[in-house]
Amino acid sequence: MLATYNINEYPLLAIEPGMQQELFNVAENDNDSLRAIKYANAYLHITGFKLEAIHTPEDIDTILYGFEGFLIKNTELLKIVVARLYNRARKLLAEVSGLKINTANNGKKIRLEERQSTSVKFWEFIPKSLSTLKYYSGWHASARNGKKQFINLIPFYLCYGEKLTSYLLTLVEDECLRYSHSAVKQRSMHMRRIIPLLCKLYPTRSDLSTLQSGRKVNEFVEILFAQWKSEVIVKEYSLEVFYKEWPQALITMENIFLGTAIMAEPHYPLFCPTYKSSPHTDKTKTLYDKALMDIPLTVSDDDAFKAFSAGIDGDIQYVQDCCNEACLNAIRDHEATLHKAANGRVIDSFANLEAGKDFTPSDICRTWIEYTYNIADTGIFEAISPTEVRNIINPLGAYTLLPFMFLLVRHHPFITPSWLLGFELFDVNGRQVNYTQAGDDWIAIGYKPRAKGHEEQRVVLTSATKAAFDQIIAITKPARDHLKTIGDDSYRKLFLSGGRNFGTPTAIENLPRLSSEENSIPLAATILKNANCAAQEARAQRILMNLTLRSLRATLAIQTYVRTLSRRAVTIELRHADRSKHLVDVYIPDTLLHFMMERWVRLFYNAILYEAMKDSPYLLASLDFNTQEELNEFLKIHKDNYVIVGKNSPTSAPFNPATIGETADRMYIELNLDKVEVLLCIYELANSALQAGRCITPVAEKWFAVATLIHQAVHLYREGLLQGYCSRSVLTLFSKANPTPQLQEKLKGVIHA
Repeated sequence: MLATYNINEYPLLAIEPGMQQELFNVAENDNDSLRAIKYANAYLHITGFKLEAIHTPEDIDTILYGFEGFLIKNTELLKIVVARLYNRARKLLAEVSGLKINTANNGKKIRLEERQSTSVKFWEFIPKSLSTLKYYSGWHASARNGKKQFINLIPFYLCYGEKLTSYLLTLVEDECLRYSHSAVKQRSMHMRRIIPLLCKLYPTRSDLSTLQSGRKVNEFVEILFAQWKSEVIVKEYSLEVFYKEWPQALITMENIFLGTAIMAEPHYPLFCPTYKSSPHTDKTKTLYDKALMDIPLTVSDDDAFKAFSAGIDGDIQYVQDCCNEACLNAIRDHEATLHKAANGRVIDSFANLEAGKDFTPSDICRTWIEYTYNIADTGIFEAISPTEVRNIINPLGAYTLLPFMFLLVRHHPFITPSWLLGFELFDVNGRQVNYTQAGDDWIAIGYKPRAKGHEEQRVVLTSATKAAFDQIIAITKPARDHLKTIGDDSYRKLFLSGGRNFGTPTAIENLPRLSSEENSIPLAATILKNANCAAQEARAQRILMNLTLRSLRATLAIQTYVRTLSRRAVTIELRHADRSKHLVDVYIPDTLLHFMMERWVRLFYNAILYEAMKDSPYLLASLDFNTQEELNEFLKIHKDNYVIVGKNSPTSAPFNPATIGETADRMYIELNLDKVEVLLCIYELANSALQAGRCITPVAEKWFAVATLIHQAVHLYREGLLQGYCSRSVLTLFSKANPTPQLQEKLKGVIHA
């Protein structure tokens, strides 16, 4: 198969330079025309036909007689697309040659099929260069998960030949098998810089042999550094990003090129400078750019902290509302198509039919249900444009499933982009897996890539995310069924993207930024549409610029920290291991950490001064308070059993039965084995529910803190760290505590809301 998605990277070797320029002038940067030129060049190069032989319109048809057959046999393009490329190539060659030519008749399906069938037979009959055909098939390397990545070895092949190129491809394949697909893509980008410079400086095999000198290798690396840095400066790219990328490029060189038949080992260590930023940075810029909102440079007081917290809650709710609306629109479009199809009829051929007269939108929908992505075989696009068909049937688009992804992360912040993109709904035998029911719960099982293989991660779905899963499966069914019929393994993935111009659907591998395609992404349009005033419009634009799955996840982590002021809570929310709590600091802005640290320092400072100066007339002057009321409020919150002077002490107040049930500042309970086991069950059930995004009852919330304390105490006991701090009777309780599954089952109704 030809390297279809990379055909534009191949030089025009079969077309004379003068003819190339004329063709490009006629094409006028039209993408379809440029693709037709590239495919025609590949066809001419493989067959050996020459454009200089064109003198009449018949000569054009003779040269391109096998062009459609070449595309049908060596690409996965739809036949209607092949016909368009054929017509475009004929038209371009006619204009350049100063000839008039009639467009081939594609209106009648039978004539089109006959022409293309004849072209296929001609292509199979004519002599062709198999090595050149292999050259246009490109070079690919597989990542450790089996995904293939195109490696641009075109200049290397043209300079050094097929044998040395095959040797280099073997080196690349051995290296890439160890890494993820994203890491392989990064290495392919490094090679796009290394190989062109290599071919420019050492254009022949004889010149290349000089790199068996270690000093020449060092010299080449330094030239590569200078060229790359100069390009970064000229194009005003980020130097910091360049300096961070350079060591990775050196790793690519060391692992693939050095110590091989292409390059020797360097004579001295490769040039690898470090990047140091100037201390005179622009302080007006936002220092933290991982979240939806702009993080302030400082948080001055508790009121500012509360305002910041309210802003986080508002942004998250706005995104959630927009995602819900976009998801609802997607499922409504899908259901509307099914409803219209129920009243329509299947049309096997649209030849000579007229829209509105011979067929209705319901007929189009019914035909789509029957043919799905093979609908072009009916000849429908000769009767009605693809855009009109798309507006009627609303098929799966490239960005239809984006709002569903955001909703899943909103409800389960520990879900990562790699978990979503790698989620497999079917196994290799076609059986549905990883989305199963366990009791009353529905569980989604995905895998996160790790240095050694993958780590399983289970998600207990809420009612909202369970509905999202069902809707995704319903919307992607036509695309999934089509992929199954053509034997494309992509049907196993949960998240699919509709093919461009009704081409073959694919599994989603990369996630776009909403701001880059805001005119074509439904979720982006919804975010902008829901802003109803100038302030809301500015907020919507800010959210649109920042919104990614990672930024939403970071924002949810910040929200958890702001609500709980606990790193452990964020660790649980993101499902990081306890030993990796330091990862939480990546999500929490320094501004908040500094504010909380200063807040606690201020509390301790005032507490110590109060104890030292409480009998002094200069008490208020020494503290960080302006009035006695502020001091009283501070002490009521932070000092145990504090009684405001002039008010009755709670301990001396007479007993009043009416006060029974009011909240006290502390409570004592007698521990026994049954209570310890109940508290441990409360912790396990409530903790699991909170991690899964499920609500717990007010009673469970009240006892969760006590249950957490008991859980930690039992954990410390089992590590042997409590012997010197607890009585023997308490240690005995902890040693015997072993709650049963039956007890957990009984408590579920009390814990789960």
